[in-house]
Amino acid sequence: MTPTTPLAAQQGQQHLREGLAAYQAGDLERAETLYHACLQWVPDHPEALHLLGLLQTQRQDHAGAALWIERSLRIRHNNPVAWNNLGNVYRSLDRTADALRCYQQALAQRPDYAMAMVNQAGTLAPTRPEGALRCYQAAAAMAGQPLAHAGPELELRMALCDWTGVDSALRHVQSLTEPGHGAVQPFTALAMADDPAWHLRLAQAYARARHPSDKRLGPLPAWPAHPRIRVGYFSADFHNHATAWLMAELFEQHDRTRFEWWAFSFGPTSDDPIRRRLEAAFDHFVDVRGQSDEAVARQARSLEIDIAVDLKGFTQDQRAGIFAQRAAPVQVNYLGYPGSMGMAEMDYLLADPHVLPDELKPACSEQVVRLPHCYQPNDRQRRAAATPTRASQGLPEAGTVFCCFNNNYKITPEVFGLWMDILREVPGSVLWMYLRHAAAQDRLRHEAQQRGVDPQRLVFATTLPHAEHLARYPLADLFLDTLPYNAHTTASDALWMGLPVLTRRGQSFASRVAASLLHAVDLPELVTDSPEAYRALAVALAQQPERLARMRAHLLSQRDRLPLFDTPRLARAIEQAYTRMHLIQRDGQAPQAFDVAG
Repeated sequence: MTPTTPLAAQQGQQHLREGLAAYQAGDLERAETLYHACLQWVPDHPEALHLLGLLQTQRQDHAGAALWIERSLRIRHNNPVAWNNLGNVYRSLDRTADALRCYQQALAQRPDYAMAMVNQAGTLAPTRPEGALRCYQAAAAMAGQPLAHAGPELELRMALCDWTGVDSALRHVQSLTEPGHGAVQPFTALAMADDPAWHLRLAQAYARARHPSDKRLGPLPAWPAHPRIRVGYFSADFHNHATAWLMAELFEQHDRTRFEWWAFSFGPTSDDPIRRRLEAAFDHFVDVRGQSDEAVARQARSLEIDIAVDLKGFTQDQRAGIFAQRAAPVQVNYLGYPGSMGMAEMDYLLADPHVLPDELKPACSEQVVRLPHCYQPNDRQRRAAATPTRASQGLPEAGTVFCCFNNNYKITPEVFGLWMDILREVPGSVLWMYLRHAAAQDRLRHEAQQRGVDPQRLVFATTLPHAEHLARYPLADLFLDTLPYNAHTTASDALWMGLPVLTRRGQSFASRVAASLLHAVDLPELVTDSPEAYRALAVALAQQPERLARMRAHLLSQRDRLPLFDTPRLARAIEQAYTRMHLIQRDGQAPQAFDVAG
């Protein structure tokens, strides 16, 4: 380390303090200049190096961030905060083993470092959920508050179908709205309670904390009208992903004579068939991975994008910060996040009359634009593999097969109790469920036994390639939906393959999607509004196989004519919506709610 004179140390610290102030004010460029000025006086200043790494994470340059923080730790090894932050950077780079090593180093230096333990839990959760749960419990003990990290722990318990203490934990997180105080992420809250007012409060708090309004780019300049309206879709999911499966044909059906279509991809690159279709569907496909939110918003402005459509919302790999910087004159929340984002910069939410009736509009900060029939697109080119036998899937040849391929976190104790009631009332029936985590299997079978149902009547399905996954739907007789978070893509897959879906409609957007889908396939009789009606109809349908057969025949024979699968018609409706949004903005008016005519 180069010796530092008292004057150099004093000057370096002054630049560091000013850089921190600039960083906290959101001025990353000035902060970076001041950190480098600090290093000119003190070339090996570990905190300046560390802060330059944190600054790069704000720009989504995780590889660059790793280099700065690694250099800082070579100079000052005993820095648990830097080790924790380096772990977060490695986690963003999918270097899981390195991330875990960093968290362990942070905890070795500071055994009561609860946040490092929480980050370790989050890293373990996808592959070692039981270990992650123990880490969350340890973090709560470190903090001295049993429910200090109730939100993340509750999320994991739901994914594992571990319902121990779920009611008290849910009451606790519902009393919190500020992220960082044990509250759940807005997306996972949708599966915890059917409470749209709570969902909005949580989304607004999350937006304030994580994506506050950012004025660094200044007001949007006015640009002249283009020959074609420029629409940009922003997503991390332009690859083999559920959103891409739904939207591929919508992108292909879009009118290129009146609109110019742009894709801004900040997710992984791939060479799979769906990616190739997506790249061909747009006029322009722009890879913005590794660019900061500010840089992406600046690029969208330079391209004079008229309408920016966020397909992620507050889901995994989201980049809502792009929209906080106002990437376009009109900004739209669509499809990825089934609810309001609570952001002042998000002008519109695309929905339909079933998921957002008039009485639920107050739970949205955006202006609601309702499409006719159903808001959800579908790809009519999806293909299924050959249908397997029931025996090959562990299913009985005779008897009713109820199924639910929803993610395990959507299963609540109440829903599971209803399912067990149905199995008890339908002799010889089984429930075929998707299994994300092996640990959930034993827990669900134990819960079945506690409710007087033979655990072997639960059959578990694992992840398959999409074509093979579609192929197994016809083996079931009736899909049983969840509440408060319905089946979305899963439900449309089932209906596409001819499997009737029974749902219970709730109060929130996420709890009304399956009802929207069922109206759009002319099967509204499968929508119920109470647990009693849901249970009674499931039992009645199991006892009337001819009725289920008629529904199956309807879905398969009418598939090409049903509104849910009429992708060209949906494309025209969405284009009508975009046109009107654009005209409202060009006329200098504030965003306003409206319905698109059917």
